Amino acid sequence: MTKPKYKKGRRIQSVADFSRTCWPWFIVEFGNTKKTLNRGFLISWQYRTLEQFVNAGRVFVANPIGGENE
Repeated sequence: MTKPKYKKGRRIQSVADFSRTCWPWFIVEFGNTKKTLNRGFLISWQYRTLEQFVNAGRVFVANPIGGENE
């Protein structure tokens, strides 16, 4: 198993907040599983699906682990 490259950052509050966030990586919770997904993948979702995940509080900014940002 590989070590994660990102940790969960701030929660995305709304679809508008998602649009304003320029960061390319997000952590999305699927039940007990967390996945790091690219912004382009989330944009390809239907609006309703993205809105449901954001409103449920399951989309977070992905902050890099280690390096200069730590």
